[in-house]
Amino acid sequence: MSNIALQIERTLAGNVAVAGNVIFNATVYTAGNISYNSATGVITFNEAGRYPINWWVGTQSSQSTNGGVFALSSSQGDFLRGASPILTGEVVGFGIIDVAVAPVTVSLVNASTKPVFYASSVPVTATLVVVEDDIGGPTGPTGPTGPTGPTGPTGPTGPIGETGATGPTGPIGETGPTGPTGPIGETGGSYRTDRRDRTDRANRTNRRDRANGSDRTRGYYTICVWNNYHIVNDCFRRGRSNGRSRIRRKRYSNISRWVN
Repeated sequence: MSNIALQIERTLAGNVAVAGNVIFNATVYTAGNISYNSATGVITFNEAGRYPINWWVGTQSSQSTNGGVFALSSSQGDFLRGASPILTGEVVGFGIIDVAVAPVTVSLVNASTKPVFYASSVPVTATLVVVEDDIGGPTGPTGPTGPTGPTGPTGPTGPIGETGATGPTGPIGETGPTGPTGPIGETGGSYRTDRRDRTDRANRTNRRDRANGSDRTRGYYTICVWNNYHIVNDCFRRGRSNGRSRIRRKRYSNISRWVN
């Protein structure tokens, strides 16, 4: 609701010169940030706003050639006329003064071509009323933030994005601790045991051949291992010898016997 209003009246006779201000000698009502100078007839709006103004003037006579004409004239360039072709009677007018930057002054002036005489037989010869439009004042300060509302439900999971590029290989970690020592394996056969076993196998072969009547029973063999080679010695048993002794070397493979 607007809190700026003004109502003023003229209760005197007399006249107003060309371009002269109508002097309202009585203030009927005033409220808010508005002022009126009854000596000069000037109204001052002291704050921005939109101000509709209604007025009337009772006229007795004039020699004006354009009728009875009055206008609202403001310091920001407004000039809003009201006119009547009848010089004896009442001139009525209204207008809106939109104040963007205060203060702004307004007065009601005689816009006729000659002076105008006020009516002399009435108790009130002129009235002006202004009431600011209720268009709202300036925006007030922002109020305090209200409490946070409850958290809403979780929305659906969006689609999985593309896999990013593989990052650089990280530095090599420290060497881990040495694991426990495994169990000790079985001990292998000795060189002498292997040679004895092979000699025994050769002797058993000789006895089998002799029992079968073979002509290869004249000797037996001793096998020695040295540097991955077999050295086969023809050994003569029981003094039976043909005077020859031979040694054959072979790569490590299946045992071959040589018979004299």
